[in-house]
Amino acid sequence: STIGHGILMDTYIGDGVDCPRGGSESIQFTATTAGSFAFICNVPTCGTGHSLMSGSLTVVKAVNPAPTVSGIAPANGSQNGGTVVTINGTGFLSGATVKFGGTPATNVFVTSSTSIDATAPAHAAGKVDIVVTNSDGQSATLAQSFTYALPGPTISSIDPNTGSTSGGTPVTITGTGFQTGATVTIGALPATNVTVVSATSITAVTPLGPATEQLAADVVVTNPDATQATAPGAFIYVRPPLAVVDISPN
Repeated sequence: STIGHGILMDTYIGDGVDCPRGGSESIQFTATTAGSFAFICNVPTCGTGHSLMSGSLTVVKAVNPAPTVSGIAPANGSQNGGTVVTINGTGFLSGATVKFGGTPATNVFVTSSTSIDATAPAHAAGKVDIVVTNSDGQSATLAQSFTYALPGPTISSIDPNTGSTSGGTPVTITGTGFQTGATVTIGALPATNVTVVSATSITAVTPLGPATEQLAADVVVTNPDATQATAPGAFIYVRPPLAVVDISPN
């Protein structure tokens, strides 16, 4: 056309831009809205081809890179939950969520694009997947990376709490979290006849104590999963009283 042409486009070119015949115009805008936007020639007297001077511009929404999870610390915690875990990786976005074995974590803080702090929820014992899901719906999984363990044992008392240095004193240890197969040491020596009566009670027989002195000995319960409880100085070895049992010749 001897007159020239122009362009007008929905959303992005609100004021028409004219371009004379043989010339050129540069138009700059920021594509902030995704979609398809129609454009037309804004010079109605450009000629019979005016109706053909049309089309559309497609703006595609930018996609963030998917997150990755490379590691976590610590990698284990109590099945009761409450363990604060740091998750390392890449591409974490503000508002990301975390799940442990399908259960949402609490207190999730995206400290940076490479680190998230989260508190593990309660879960049955065993290994579980860690899944990070960004606010854009993309997610990353670190399979079987966190191990839920049974709570460690505790010792609240031992009865009786005194016995002969010669050993052989039957005792009852009371506490929590005792597992079948747990072992007991008293003064670093293994107790005998250890029986896990329940998760809160163990019976055992004290081992030999020090030969010539009275001693407060540590009592230690060790579960098969290596979790352990110590009661410092909970059992006191005492020297047996002197006794005359025989005289020869009489």
